[in-house]
Amino acid sequence: MKKIIKLVFVLLIQSQLLPAQSNWTHVGPKSDNQLGGNGFETAQLDNITIDPANDLHLFASSWFGGLWESSDRGANWVPVETSVTGTNGVSAVAFINASEIMVGSMHVQNKIMHDYAAVHRNFTKGIWKYNFVTDTWTAMGSLPNPGLLPFSIRSLAVHPTNSSLLFACTGIGLFRSTDGGATWLNKDSDFVENMVFVPNTSGGYYSFITGSNVTGNYNTPTGTVILKQSLNDGLTFSTLTAGITLPAPYTWRSHARIC
Repeated sequence: MKKIIKLVFVLLIQSQLLPAQSNWTHVGPKSDNQLGGNGFETAQLDNITIDPANDLHLFASSWFGGLWESSDRGANWVPVETSVTGTNGVSAVAFINASEIMVGSMHVQNKIMHDYAAVHRNFTKGIWKYNFVTDTWTAMGSLPNPGLLPFSIRSLAVHPTNSSLLFACTGIGLFRSTDGGATWLNKDSDFVENMVFVPNTSGGYYSFITGSNVTGNYNTPTGTVILKQSLNDGLTFSTLTAGITLPAPYTWRSHARIC
């Protein structure tokens, strides 16, 4: 019997922000610097990552506001010290096992003062392993980047049954590690937004990646949507986007994410 796989394919486009909804209450993370009427909380938050072994345990990460941890499903948050990574930005988090997460760092190069002609860039400085039980950080191997292009890590993934098989989705391609992040090989050269695993009928997994077909320096793709599938745990990929039709005007500059 043929197994039918359903994927939610989300086109990422710029849009107007919806008005704030009245049934949302801010629960954190919150800064402890509230002196002098300082209303700062954590700046922008980009991701919430749930511990697959304990749904009370969460990490919230931000390109601008670092890494935060909650052990009570978000009711209370504690900031995680990230200075060892050389930056306070975190672009991606993935659980490796019951005590460790993989963390993609993010460096934010802001415009200086009121020099609006200056360049605003966000780019990755490396991948780290954080042991949240012992509160220790370990640098993982560097991603191959012969052209020394500035790039951002879009997301990180860990194979469901092999915690040594890791993936980094970046603006300059997909990178795969079979040794727990000590070494990495490039397996796709697109702008890869994220990766998901879907069980197959033989007890293994299909792997899917999506993003844009043109790599982007820093964090801006300039191509059109790609969707690819791997039948061998990310060794090789085949394109599935032949039947995808994008609405105008997103046919020339777009990317997507699977969720």
